[in-house]
Amino acid sequence: MAKKISFFLVLFILILTSAHAEEPTKIYGQVLLRDTPFEKLEVTAHWMDNTSVYHATTTETLTKSEARSLGDSSLRGYYFFNDDKLRAKKGSTIIITFKGTSHKLITTSNPGGATVRVTTISLSYGGFATEAINMSKIYEELENPEDMSEEDLEEFLINTQNISVKEIVQEEDSANAPEIIPHETLSGIPNEEISIEPSSQIKADNSKISKFFRDLIVIIVVVIIGLAVVLMSYYFIKYGTTYIVETVSEITLDPIEAQTKRFLNKKIKALVKESISISFEKTLRDAIELIVRDRTDTIIVLKDDSYLGFITEKNILKAGLKIDTKIKDCPDGVMSKNNLLIESGKNIGEAYETMSSVGERKLGVIENNKLIGEISLFDIQSQMSGFSRFFGEKTKSGLTTVRDMMSKNVVLLDKNENIEKAESLLRQDNVNMIVVTEDYKPLGVFTVGDYIVGMSKYGEHLQKHNVGVLMSSPFVTVNPDLNIFEANEFMLKKEFKRYPVSYDGPILGILDQKKLCAEMFSYFENKG
Repeated sequence: MAKKISFFLVLFILILTSAHAEEPTKIYGQVLLRDTPFEKLEVTAHWMDNTSVYHATTTETLTKSEARSLGDSSLRGYYFFNDDKLRAKKGSTIIITFKGTSHKLITTSNPGGATVRVTTISLSYGGFATEAINMSKIYEELENPEDMSEEDLEEFLINTQNISVKEIVQEEDSANAPEIIPHETLSGIPNEEISIEPSSQIKADNSKISKFFRDLIVIIVVVIIGLAVVLMSYYFIKYGTTYIVETVSEITLDPIEAQTKRFLNKKIKALVKESISISFEKTLRDAIELIVRDRTDTIIVLKDDSYLGFITEKNILKAGLKIDTKIKDCPDGVMSKNNLLIESGKNIGEAYETMSSVGERKLGVIENNKLIGEISLFDIQSQMSGFSRFFGEKTKSGLTTVRDMMSKNVVLLDKNENIEKAESLLRQDNVNMIVVTEDYKPLGVFTVGDYIVGMSKYGEHLQKHNVGVLMSSPFVTVNPDLNIFEANEFMLKKEFKRYPVSYDGPILGILDQKKLCAEMFSYFENKG
């Protein structure tokens, strides 16, 4: 954002500069003293800008050695205003004076046009005035000099100063004029020989733009510098100090503490996946097909591309409606309308706290109030892959095991029982998995996900089938002696949310994803 602001400010300055800066007027002429080129005579050009501010620039006639050094000895006695200092509005009056004399020449500016050659001045020894002409004082006596015509200005000068004015100078095309010294060539002459006469009444024009725009640019530059300093300070405080603290922590902290902090502080934006969503105008049948197709237990409901809520497998199970009902027409309870959203700038620790507080396994991720994706408990668990070896080796013992955290509420159901019986059990809040048996020997499991698959496959005829037809098999169990991080690695292999717990014997309990994550984050909280 700061780069864009700076770019447009610089562009604005360039536009102002190009729009208001005048092209220079280039003038030259020669001064003779009794037909001999006059050397080292100060020649001054006077003019007013658009705001009636007086300006002047001074040069000197060339000496014989200077003319020779420039490659043309005939330029002796010539003066040149071609150093880009003479910038006057087109058509404005320029008065040229010669120090110590009463002679003046008057011409008009020609910005960027042909070089102006002025009438040659021929002086006699008696032609020097006892007092130099003070043009700035003359301008001060004028009430509205910018409104005066050339003739009025000449008449004013003659009447008030009693000074004779030479003929108006003539403009000639460059093609008919003698060769003019380029500005770059004049740079070889010492600076003091092309200086501006110091005077409290003369304000030299050393800028390509007017004073107003110079001041404006200064203000803009100061503002830009100020903004840059503020932004740099902000980002240093926000990121620099965090980086320093984290670096110091990694050096000084216990390795487990450092690893824990890195994990909890990781931004969730790096974990965001494309959201699985559906319009609230769709039917429950559409929602079921989407859940089965993408092997998910939760889908986001949108209204005009805006977040509206969530539909879970459990919501559909509890609905008890015909599957062709539109989502928007379903009663409360079919869609979870909790604000299950989180900003992309949050970290893993904050994402888990949000999931835990609402009891869900998935959150929508927003950025600038726009939904950009989703993050699930499995996404967070995947960031702990490899912790089993690291934490297990460092702690040696003391980690919570599956046996410590499993639920001992095991529900068994014979494979020949009908779906209606299984549905009734799954509707209970504390039942999420049924172990399907044959002669009390485990064959597989039946979950809400299996029920949803049955709805997709058989529709309203689902009740005609028994549990054994839709159960998930083969029967996979988890070892009760695995610690929390080993159990996490096991769960990530198939991404099942629950596993029966057994070790070459009867079913001991059920390991649930939410309980496992709660134990791991409790461990992190103690270590971090």
